[in-house]
Amino acid sequence: PSSTCRSESKSTESYSTRSLFYRKTKLRAMAQTISLENDLADLRANRFTQAAVIHVRNYPRYVIAVVKSTEGQRLIIAPDHQERPFAPVFTADDAARKFIPRAQGGLHAGEELIWVELPGARVFQILSGLQLTGVVFNCEGPTDPVAFGPQFARGVLEI
Repeated sequence: PSSTCRSESKSTESYSTRSLFYRKTKLRAMAQTISLENDLADLRANRFTQAAVIHVRNYPRYVIAVVKSTEGQRLIIAPDHQERPFAPVFTADDAARKFIPRAQGGLHAGEELIWVELPGARVFQILSGLQLTGVVFNCEGPTDPVAFGPQFARGVLEI
């Protein structure tokens, strides 16, 4: 019986350690996302710092939506209220999930929506090669959307 108790104790201790590690990792990721969203808002408000641009470029977990069909793949577009094409980019899964109904509403027969997580440098390389009005971060929330013109992607890569 005492060995069973020790075994259970180790199991509980191990589970608690894993649980704490997961929570700390999740909290660290949330803090990094909040910091990124603050940097994006500062850049949009013309409060430019090189550190903010580097943070935006080096952020490891942007989420983008890709439409896959028999014709290939394309980045989904989120037109603004004037129907200008913006590339939607999301800073976290919760922001991407808020966009799902809008994204699925624009799909045609035979098209599938795919969510891709990419590091910032790769996202901005992709965006800099597209003919768009700009990029919009978290276009459906939960934070206020932050939009930039087409030169933003190139500018982030140049710093």
